[in-house]
Amino acid sequence: GAIANREQYFLHKLTSDRLAIAFCADLVLFWAFQIWLIDAVATEDDRYRTLRFIPFWGLAVWLLA
Repeated sequence: GAIANREQYFLHKLTSDRLAIAFCADLVLFWAFQIWLIDAVATEDDRYRTLRFIPFWGLAVWLLA
C-alpha cells in the first residue's frame, strides 16, 4: 500500500493495541540502552562509535567489528 495508508495503520495500531504499544516502548528503551552501552565501552577515538545511534544493527556491526 501507499505510505499514507501504512502510516495510518501504524498510528491506529499504536493507539488501540496494547501489545504494539509495549513492543514500541521496548524498542525505544533498548535503543537508549544501546547508546549508553556502546558509549560506556567504546573509546573516544573508536571509528565505529557512531554505530551506537543505529538501532539494533549498529550494535550487531559494532560487536562484529
